[in-house]
Amino acid sequence: MQRFATPSTLGIACAVAGYLLFSGGDAMSKHLRQFEYSATQISFQYSTTAVLLLCLCSPWLGGLQRTLQTRRLGLHALRGLLAAPTQALNFFAFSKMPMANVYAVIFLAPFLTAALAALFLREKVTRTRWLLIATGFLGVLVAMRPDVYGFSLPVLAVLVTAVFNSIRNVTVPMLGPQETPLSLALFPALAVALATCVPALLTGKLPTMAHFALLSAGGVMYASGLLLTCLAFRLAPAALAGPFHYTQIFWAVLAGMMLFGDWPDVWTLGGSAIIVLCGVALTVTHHRGGAVASKAPGQPGDP
Repeated sequence: MQRFATPSTLGIACAVAGYLLFSGGDAMSKHLRQFEYSATQISFQYSTTAVLLLCLCSPWLGGLQRTLQTRRLGLHALRGLLAAPTQALNFFAFSKMPMANVYAVIFLAPFLTAALAALFLREKVTRTRWLLIATGFLGVLVAMRPDVYGFSLPVLAVLVTAVFNSIRNVTVPMLGPQETPLSLALFPALAVALATCVPALLTGKLPTMAHFALLSAGGVMYASGLLLTCLAFRLAPAALAGPFHYTQIFWAVLAGMMLFGDWPDVWTLGGSAIIVLCGVALTVTHHRGGAVASKAPGQPGDP
C-alpha cells in the first residue's frame, strides 16, 4: 500500500477527481444557460463562490497570509491572466455544442501540456509516448469530427481554452514547493472573478433561489476541481498527469445522455475509446520507464 501511494499515483487521483468535479460544474452551467443566464454571469458566480470557499479553507491550505506573501507574484499573475477568460469561453461553447464535442476540443490540452513540458521543463518524453499522445490526438479528431461544426466561434473559444490551460498547467512546477496549495487555486479563481465582474453586471439577471443554489454548488465544484488539478500537476510530471484530462469524456457522455438527451454516435464512442486506450498506455509506459531506470545505476530516471 505504501509503495502504491507514490506522489505520481496521488497526482493521478487528484487529476481524476478534479476533472470529475469540473465536469459536474460544466453540466450545471449548460443547464443554467437554458434559463438565459449569461456565460459571464455563471462564471462570475462560480469564481466568487470559489474564492470565498478557498478563503474559508485557507488554514488547511497553507494560510492566507503566507499565500499573499508569495515571492512569485509575477508567475501567479500570468497564471491568472491565462485563467481569466477560459471559464466563460467554455460555458459559451457548452450552450452551443454537446458536452462531449466541447471536451473533444479541450482534449488538445494534454498533448500541448506534454509538448510544453518537454520544451520548458525538460521532462523526458520518449518516442513511444509521443506516438501515444499523437494517436490520442487523432482520437480527439475522430470524436469531434471537425466537418460537423467547422471552425466556428464555439470551437475557436474552446481552442483558446485548450492553449491557455496547457500553458497554465506547465507553470505549476515553476512555482516551486514553497508556494501554498491555496495559491494554486486562489489566484486563478480571483482572476476569473475580476475578469467577469463587469460583463456579469451588464448581461446578468437576478437568479431565483433554486438557481442561486445551483450556481453556488457549481462554484464549490469549480473550487475543488481547480485545487485538485493544480495539486495533480505538482505531485506528478505534467506528461503523466495531463492525459488524465481524457477521463472527462466519460462524464461528458454520461451527463449528455442523462441530462440533455445527447446520445453519442459511433464516431464519438470510437474516438473516445482511442483517447482512453492511449491514456492508459501512456501511464503504463511511464511506470515501466521508471522501473527500468531504478534498476540501472547511473541512469537518470524520468523526472
